[in-house]
Amino acid sequence: MDDFAIKKRRSYGTIMVDIFTHQILDMIDSRDYETVCEWLKSYPNLRIISRDGSVTYNNAITGAHPEALQISDRFHLLKNLTSYVTEYLKKRLKPQVSIQSVSQEIKEVETIKQANENRKLTLKEKYEKIKQLSLEGRCKTEICRSLNMDIRAYDKLIAMTPEEREKLFQTKNMIIHEEKVKQKMERINEVRELKRIGLSNIEISRRTGLDRKTVRRYLDSIGICILAFGLSR
Repeated sequence: MDDFAIKKRRSYGTIMVDIFTHQILDMIDSRDYETVCEWLKSYPNLRIISRDGSVTYNNAITGAHPEALQISDRFHLLKNLTSYVTEYLKKRLKPQVSIQSVSQEIKEVETIKQANENRKLTLKEKYEKIKQLSLEGRCKTEICRSLNMDIRAYDKLIAMTPEEREKLFQTKNMIIHEEKVKQKMERINEVRELKRIGLSNIEISRRTGLDRKTVRRYLDSIGICILAFGLSR
């Protein structure tokens, strides 16, 4: 049973629906206690009655069938449950929830980005950074963390004389240069080998990921000599 508006805010009626078949049994033009109670009495075998939260309906059902089981309909059951849960959460949760500021997140991203850039620095560039950060008042631990540098390597570098440091920088640069030359020559030899087994320049370009102009230069004997000369300087 539920109420419905005959004329909104002025008059209401009551609709009676079979709880099992969902078929309308009757519609009465009132939701008053006496009218509803009398109608319910005309069905003496009622055992289960679904209703909303109306006190009038509760009293009418009790008056007509005191032994009947009164249950809330699905709509009002969910509505009441939602209200109870909302009130419970209001009491349990803090009124203010702390959220990390956007500026802090940006700062963390910038720190990670700077650390990644510092990993690419040469030893000489790291030494220049060390001098700069030291002048800013940064301690050894902070400097090493910022440059992604081992403290023992830091101590060794600082303890060197200017001449020893310059010699170390030159040695490191030479090793890096030789590694680049080696990688380049391996690439050239790969291109020449693919050409030797019969692949076209387009196929070589597709397989190696090199553009066709670079492939032609690698296959040109004169070009290779010029390239090797430039790398060895």
